[in-house]
Order: sequence, then structure tokens, then C-alpha cells
Amino acid sequence: MTTQASGLLRVDLEPGHWLGATPTLNLADDRLRLRAKALTQLAQNDHQRALSICDFVRTLPYAASGRLRCPTARQVLDAGRGDCWAKSTLFIALLRLAGVPARLRMVQLRGELLRGHVSWLKQVNHSLVEVWLGGRWVRTDTHVFDLRYLVAARSRLTAQQWEQGYGIHRRAQSLWNGHQDAFACLALDDDSGMPLADLGVYHDPQEFAAALMPRREPRGAWASLRRRFTLLAMERRIRRLRAEDANTVAPQELPSGPRGRRVA
Repeated sequence: MTTQASGLLRVDLEPGHWLGATPTLNLADDRLRLRAKALTQLAQNDHQRALSICDFVRTLPYAASGRLRCPTARQVLDAGRGDCWAKSTLFIALLRLAGVPARLRMVQLRGELLRGHVSWLKQVNHSLVEVWLGGRWVRTDTHVFDLRYLVAARSRLTAQQWEQGYGIHRRAQSLWNGHQDAFACLALDDDSGMPLADLGVYHDPQEFAAALMPRREPRGAWASLRRRFTLLAMERRIRRLRAEDANTVAPQELPSGPRGRRVA
């Protein structure tokens, strides 16, 4: 674990800053506002609101996209699917619309996390969502993976005896209870699941992308082509994984979580 990665344990008491809108979160959108209201109308507190929204975002199929630009929250809602960055965008937007402070924390993970989808990456920039609950930031990425994908990926990891691959870690968690941190892609008690670096907190992935590659340093044509090829390769292999394992997910195989119910 690097000095930067130790920032995952840092306490940051600035919740009010993380309620505002951005062009990517587009909180004025009527459909987003109606969805947030529908998801939280029976919730009695921020904890229940956060869990209801997390459950909804998790049910959307995990899928890669060939698009290079980060989609807006409305675009993700309309698509009804998305990758880690896209689903995190929607999760944060819905939380903020429900009055719950939320933000993106970017971490750098080993490229082996995506083994089985792509094999040429040395590092992967991964998004966690931090939610202000109970007077502190609680972190998760369990909203990223839907049930069918998660079970299929875990089955593959077990068969191939890999510690990580297909976007998840074998020792990671499946559910988030809103009280403790829960990660599907990290395993903080295992060297192979530790982040290589903490890349900081942002309102949304577009803000992170702009900070990572400022306009004064435009992306080269080769880098853009390589990234698009990576995304398209992931998209094909995620679809293949779903197709090959569509008939192998039995009810007894569904992972249980800390709240005593199966992943939705």
C-alpha cells in the first residue's frame, strides 16, 4: 500500500460541498428527479435513502461501452446499464437529489483486476462512491455489479483459481449495508486487493478525466485508439461471459450480504 493509498482511511468532514450539480450529474433533469423521489419516498432517513438508491443502481446490468466520453447521469438512466464510472455517476446524482452528500473517490488498481477481459493493462483507474452517513464518509463500489454478472465472474475466478479478474476480487464483498465500507473490486486485508494509489475525490468522472488529462495536453491519436479498442474488447467479453453463464446461475449460488439478503 502506498502513502497515497493510505488516503482511503482519511477522515474528511466536508459534506456540504458534495451536494451540488455538475453538467455530468445534471440534477435539474426531471426524469432523474422523479426517479430519486420514487426510490426514496418510503425511506425515513438518509441511511434508508442511500440503500434504496444503491439497490436500484446495482440492478442495472454491468456493461462496458465503446464511448470515450463519460456519460451523464441521465444518459446512464436512459441506457439502463453501464460500467463502473457510469453507474457511479448515476449513484451520486440520485443520492444528491435525495439530499444525501456523495462524491467520487478514484483509486488506481492493478491491471490484473480486468484479467479475463483485457490482459494488456498495467493499472486500472477505478471509482468508489463515498456517501455521508452517520457523520462520516462510508465507501462502496458494490453498486457496480448486477447479480448475474457477479455470480458468473465469481464462478470463473474459482474455476481458474485467480485472486482477481473480470473486474472483481475473490475476497471482496457483495453487499453494502451503509454502515461499513464494502468493496467488490478491493480487498483491503489482502496484498493483491490493495489500491496502488489514491487519486483523490471528485464530483464525477468527467471532473477526474479533466484533471487527469488537461486540455493543454491533448490525448494522442494512438492513445485514443488504444482506449477505444480496450473498451470494445471489454464490451464483447462481458457479453460473452453473460451468454456462456446464463444457464449456470442457480438460486442457491446467489451471494448473501451483511444485511441478510441476496444481491439484487
